[in-house]
Amino acid sequence: MSEEMRAKLNDLSNLLKIPSSGYIQSKKTKYFNDEDYFYKGEVFSKSAVNFFEKLTKIITYCLCKCNEFSKLKIFLAFQMIYVTAWNSKMSEYLGPLFNRILNVLDSLERTIKVGEKEEYSNFYYPVTIISLVKCNLTTKRILPMLVAKMLYNKQKSTVIKDNLVKNSMHLIIDEAHNILSSVRESSDYWQNKRLSAFEEIIKEGRKFGFFLTIASQRPADISPTIMSQLHNFFVHCLVNDKDLAMVENTMPTLDKNTFSMIPLLGHGETVLTGKAFPISIFAKIDHAGKNYRPKSDDVILTDIWDVKESGI
Repeated sequence: MSEEMRAKLNDLSNLLKIPSSGYIQSKKTKYFNDEDYFYKGEVFSKSAVNFFEKLTKIITYCLCKCNEFSKLKIFLAFQMIYVTAWNSKMSEYLGPLFNRILNVLDSLERTIKVGEKEEYSNFYYPVTIISLVKCNLTTKRILPMLVAKMLYNKQKSTVIKDNLVKNSMHLIIDEAHNILSSVRESSDYWQNKRLSAFEEIIKEGRKFGFFLTIASQRPADISPTIMSQLHNFFVHCLVNDKDLAMVENTMPTLDKNTFSMIPLLGHGETVLTGKAFPISIFAKIDHAGKNYRPKSDDVILTDIWDVKESGI
C-alpha cells in the first residue's frame, strides 16, 4: 500500500471516529457541536456540508484505489455506524464481532490476491496443490472452508444445470485433524461453520460427483459425523487407544485379527478395508521417486549431530 493511500485511509478513519465522539444524539436529530445538525437527510449547516464533502472525496478516492479487502473494511465501518446510530449500547455488542472480522480480513489480505474472473479461468489444473504451510493459524482455519465451499458449489451448480454428472471433483485434505477437529477450542470462532460446510459436502457431495479424502494421524479428533460417512480406509500404524477405538467403531469390515496388527505396522505398511474390498488386505506402499515424495520423512538425528558435519 502506498504512503498516499495509507494517509487517505487514516484520514477516513479519523473522520469515521467523529460521529461517536463529537455528536450529541437524540431520537430524531444528530447535532454537530450542539448547533449544526442534519435531519431526515437534509443538512442545515455549512460545517456539516463541508464535513460530508470531505468525507465523500476521501471515500471516492479510497474505493477507486483500494483492494477488495480495504473496500470491505470501509463498508463495514459505515455499516457499523448505520446500525448503531440511534442505539449506543448496540456498539458494545457489535464491537468485538467487528474486531474479529477485521482481524480475519487482515490475515486473508496477506494471503489472498483478488482478481478478475478471466485472470483465474485457467488457474486449476487436473491436480492442484494448495499449501498452507506459511499461513498463520487463523488463515489455516478459514481458507480450507472457503476453498471447499467454492469448489463444491461450482461442481454442484454445474450438475444441477446440466442435470448430469459429466466429471468428478476430488478434494484431498492432509493433516485433517487440524481442520475437521470436533474438539472445542475457545480461540476457534469458525469451528462450527467449518464443520457444517464439510459435513454437508461429505453427506451430499457424492450425488454431485464431489468426493472427499482425508488423511490424519489422529482420527479420534475428527468429527464423528465425517468419520461415519467414509467408505474406504487406508490404515497405517496407530497406537493411541482413542484412535484405535475410533477405527474399530468406524470400520465394520475390519476383522479382529487385522485390527490387532494395526499397532505393529511398519513404514509404508497399511491395511486396506472398506466397501471397495471384500476382505481386509495388507499392503506395502513403496516410496515414490525423490522428486514426487512429500517432505514428511523422519529427521535422522545422528546425521544432524554428526561431529564431522558440525565441525565440533
